[in-house]
Amino acid sequence: MLSYLGGWLSGLLVLLFGGRSRLVRFHALQSLFFFGLVMIIDIFMLMVPDYVNRFSYWWASYDLEVFATLSWLLLLGTLQVVTITGWLIGMIQAARRRFHLMPLVGRLALALVGGKTYHARLK
Repeated sequence: MLSYLGGWLSGLLVLLFGGRSRLVRFHALQSLFFFGLVMIIDIFMLMVPDYVNRFSYWWASYDLEVFATLSWLLLLGTLQVVTITGWLIGMIQAARRRFHLMPLVGRLALALVGGKTYHARLK
């Protein structure tokens, strides 16, 4: 559960110092990959307004600029909802001692710990 508590940094720390348990390593890797991907997308999303401002002189309409800004805010808000949801699901599944695969990053994390278990419970 600690893997998800502080984003990618806690995932990295748990991976380095968390022991040899496949479950612990899986959740540490999944947290590292999930929050790392979110951070990359966040950085990209923060660069978008700068490019919009640089090229806004091409736009003849104020309405198009407002639409672009509102679309950007909607995408940024959606990313935050996905991040919080992934964070909560990851923490709950780690507390339940389950290999729960998150989309895009779960299979990679599972492959790196050498597992073929899908939603399996460890005892």
